Amino acid sequence: RTNENWFWTTAPAPILMGAGALALTISTVIACTWPATYPDGVYTEGLARRKPYEFALYIWLYCIGWWFIQDAAKVLTFYILKKYNLFGYNDTGKLEMPASALQYIKDNKEKDMSNKKKSGHH
Repeated sequence: RTNENWFWTTAPAPILMGAGALALTISTVIACTWPATYPDGVYTEGLARRKPYEFALYIWLYCIGWWFIQDAAKVLTFYILKKYNLFGYNDTGKLEMPASALQYIKDNKEKDMSNKKKSGHH
């Protein structure tokens, strides 16, 4: 779905919209109603169980604000890529990595993957 236009210029597929809405609704309900517990020894309580009760709304507004900022950064990035033909963007419509970057990836992929496995990150 990422392209050089603002997010509102292309509607998502209905299945994506439905899945996103369901996931966001469920996660918000869980975040608001979570019982007082101590997972990993850290006190945790649902957002709606103490003041300010509107905290979930504040978080939603914060996230929506950053969504607009990120989209503006994306549009600006594509504008700059097109204007200056960075990475040959105007030639192919996609970014092309220089040969030196491709060689670096080839030379270091195995080492990077083994470091990832050792660190335990997914």
